[in-house]
Formats: sequence, C-alpha cells, structure tokens
Amino acid sequence: MKIQIIGKVSGLNRHDVWLKFLESEQLLTAQGYDVINPMRIVPENTEWTKAIIICLRSLIDAEAIAIQPDWYMSKGARLEYLVAAALELKEIKL
Repeated sequence: MKIQIIGKVSGLNRHDVWLKFLESEQLLTAQGYDVINPMRIVPENTEWTKAIIICLRSLIDAEAIAIQPDWYMSKGARLEYLVAAALELKEIKL
C-alpha cells in the first residue's frame, strides 16, 4: 500500500524535519508500506505554494496517509488531510 507522510515542515529546522520524516519513513517501510516522503520529493528552498502542489500531486497516487502528531499545526498538512479525507484515503497515526 502506498502511503504519504504528512506533518509540519514550515518554520522548523530542516535537519530536524528530515530526521522526523526519515524516522516515520523507516517505521512505515518496516511495516511493508511503499512510502512517499515529502522531504525526498520537494527540493530544498522550494517556495511554499510549489511545495504543497508537489505534495498534493503525490497524494493523489497514495492509498493512505501517515499522520505525524504535529500535522494540525501546519497549513499544508491540514490541506493534505482535507484532500485525503475527500479521497477517502486510509489514515494511520504515527
């Protein structure tokens, strides 16, 4: 099953965000998921609007979302969550 990680990125230290998303990716991969990690598909220093478009496009290919605990503090993650809900994707809380 293809799953996309959603969580807060903007306003956080990029290294810390990389580690947070990598930890989620490793956990999900160990459980057998095909993981879409936004940190791997959005180039560094991408403007927010372009970054969320990349994430939303990849979300269309997902069957589920993996929700990091801080997702609700992120405008982008909240938008991804709404789209995932509209698409009736499965939700997994991390």
